Amino acid sequence: MSTALKSIKSLSPLLDRILVQRIKAESKTAGGIFLPESSVKELNEAKVLAVGPGGLDKEGKRVTPSVAPGDKVLIPQYGGNPVKVGEEEYSLFRDHELLAKINDSCIAYRTTILTEHTTSAASQTSSLASLILPKIDHRTPQKLTYTHNQNFIHYIADAPSDHPSGDPSAGGLTYLVVAAASFGRRIPFGYLVEIKKQFLARHGGGDAAEAGAGPGTDFAALPPYGAADFNATLKQLMVSFGTTQGGKRDAISNVQADIDNVKGIMTENIERVLERGERIDLLVDKTDRLGVGAHDFRVRSRGLKRQMWWKNVKLMVLLGVVVVFLVYLFVGFGCGLPG
Repeated sequence: MSTALKSIKSLSPLLDRILVQRIKAESKTAGGIFLPESSVKELNEAKVLAVGPGGLDKEGKRVTPSVAPGDKVLIPQYGGNPVKVGEEEYSLFRDHELLAKINDSCIAYRTTILTEHTTSAASQTSSLASLILPKIDHRTPQKLTYTHNQNFIHYIADAPSDHPSGDPSAGGLTYLVVAAASFGRRIPFGYLVEIKKQFLARHGGGDAAEAGAGPGTDFAALPPYGAADFNATLKQLMVSFGTTQGGKRDAISNVQADIDNVKGIMTENIERVLERGERIDLLVDKTDRLGVGAHDFRVRSRGLKRQMWWKNVKLMVLLGVVVVFLVYLFVGFGCGLPG
């Protein structure tokens, strides 16, 4: 819908409505080549510009919206009420119609985000933490990367086995960051290792608790954004690792330490593979013997089948002779022939 408004700032959403503006996709490649309009994909990401006071529940109480101005959100491909002010296009969605809130870096316990840092809406780096966190399994430690458009979503998920003598709730923590594909994996994972170390040191969990730095925080009892005091540290470390050579060197050293740990695991795995190879050789020998036995069984079964067939033929011939003899006797008695 077109309006006579001169500025979008004069538009205030009502109830649980959210005013957003879709983030425009890049129309130019990293090499400076402009893409045709038909090749530019429309993004489902938007920046929240204004938020209504919230809807009312069945008891008449005001429900606080789940987003705030400045947040980045994932919106559905279709739906919403379009609003056009001048040449700019905006959309009004209800709070429950928004698909997910977008973060750039966060630390979460299970599916509860404890601290996060979101860059400006002009940035194309984004993560869908609310969609990824439920898929993470904390039974074993994980270091994985997902892809989303031109970005990589990296995360480290702890397991209780990572903190055998510390706070067991630290085994449910996930450290997540999104970076452009050009950063590769070395720098982002170096950043994750650093925020993990500083977060546990500040909140007395994990290694800090094991070292006697005091009782660990019960992360399971923290409410959403219960560790928001770490937001500034996330921002500082993100800038440091992403833009300074010192941060990149720290990332290299952190990842090198992880590589040394992985070498030990790889050696152990190789030994297991070799042992498994010996077992496979035994299995192959048993398979060969079974193959020979199966061939002998087929030969014997074919011979037995022929024998049974000949027995059936002989039995049928004998029955035929008996039937013919009986018919002959009946016919002979009927005609008065001597017995």
